[in-house]
Amino acid sequence: MNSKTKGVVAILCANTIFGLNIPVTKALVSGWMTPTGYTLIRMLFGSLVFWFIGSLRKSEKVTSKDMLIMALGGFLGFVSTQFTFALVQNRLLAVRAFVSI
Repeated sequence: MNSKTKGVVAILCANTIFGLNIPVTKALVSGWMTPTGYTLIRMLFGSLVFWFIGSLRKSEKVTSKDMLIMALGGFLGFVSTQFTFALVQNRLLAVRAFVSI
């Protein structure tokens, strides 16, 4: 498989996962779990997947300062986008229920 085909397959996979994210989030947050719980579960499973993949690869030397910056940036970036998204989904469901009455 050449690099262009790999790129197209990667984009299709990423877009499929992103497209499935919205209805799954709505279904889970609407009545089964809180936005905080949803975000924490996603962070936990995402970390486990990345650690598993990382354990299969050769490690690189990274300074502790750079590791701290990457960890802080990743945490803040994930929480600011995913937690906010889950909160918005929770609020939109309440607005839609009120408008439909």
